[in-house]
Amino acid sequence: MLIFLIIIVIIGIIALPYWLIPTHPFPQPSGQWQVGKSDLIWDTPSQSGIIAKVWYPTNRNLVTDSSYLGKIGKTFSKNLVVNLLFKLIFSHLLLGHIRIPASIDTALSQSQPNFSVVLFSSGLGTNFLNSFYALEFASHGFIVVGIDHPGLSVSTMLVNGSQIGMDKEISDGLAKPDLLVSKVAVTQANQISMVLDRVISMNSTNNSFLDRKVNIEKIFAAGHSIGGSASFVACGRDHRISKAVNFDGYFYIDEIDFSYSEKEFLLMLSNREKYTIDGGKSQSVHNSMMAKDRTRIEQLASNVNLQVLTQESASHFSFLDLPLTINPRLSKKIGSFGDTDPLSLLSKTSAIAIDFFNKM
Repeated sequence: MLIFLIIIVIIGIIALPYWLIPTHPFPQPSGQWQVGKSDLIWDTPSQSGIIAKVWYPTNRNLVTDSSYLGKIGKTFSKNLVVNLLFKLIFSHLLLGHIRIPASIDTALSQSQPNFSVVLFSSGLGTNFLNSFYALEFASHGFIVVGIDHPGLSVSTMLVNGSQIGMDKEISDGLAKPDLLVSKVAVTQANQISMVLDRVISMNSTNNSFLDRKVNIEKIFAAGHSIGGSASFVACGRDHRISKAVNFDGYFYIDEIDFSYSEKEFLLMLSNREKYTIDGGKSQSVHNSMMAKDRTRIEQLASNVNLQVLTQESASHFSFLDLPLTINPRLSKKIGSFGDTDPLSLLSKTSAIAIDFFNKM
């Protein structure tokens, strides 16, 4: 009897991840191209390493599923004990078994001379949770460069193979989110431009991965949360970036000059009135930040070509992969992913972004 119970427990432990997180949560992308992906790690003048997860159109007829995590998933923490624990739980038992419809290191499509580029900046602490958007954009003919920001993600692998965690100054600053957003958004915006420098360089380098494949007249930025704020800042400051999409990023940022008259911006908001934090001391801080955010959006709208769309059934986390990669029953109990079907929302918002980028 004891042996039988032990077997049942072992089977339950093995099966639990497959109940919590489906193996194939991502549908086939809706565009005309198959999708390839590559993980690149670059040195930059002021950073010792930036991981770029590149998604791109490919002509390969049969795309084989690949790991959701890749190299980026191996960089959860620089702490040895924590890293081993995260690798066991996430890389192997949970996120490790997720497969996505993209082939690793396949050739970039030769069916057209060049492709538009989307530089995608992740939210604070995250580095691989926007794969749905990357897949959709790439299948519609965009080269998508997903940026893992050193010191701003939970952990980042450097060129030499070592790892760095989140900067202590940043983690300590979580207690003062209004000041933190300003600092991080500007830092990530600078790193977006650094990555664009490398993309442009590769585009003009013979036999490089992006050799003559980038349409330098169509460079766009996008991001979620702080990454969305950073995409607006980068677009405003960098003349090479013509448009930016912000998925629910905040604007209580004092250092920003809202005078980007020649640029186009799209802001997709969650229902912040319905899906917000509650209670106690944190509520007054939150209310103050939201009031400042509304004022900043109004200031931005009065100075630039800004389109604002509110997704009434979406929460802040609805724009991530999480609502797809967590069992629907569990995600409803968590209650942080809004009241809409996650696939419908992600499909709708990605289509809106693609139309925005393609509109002349």
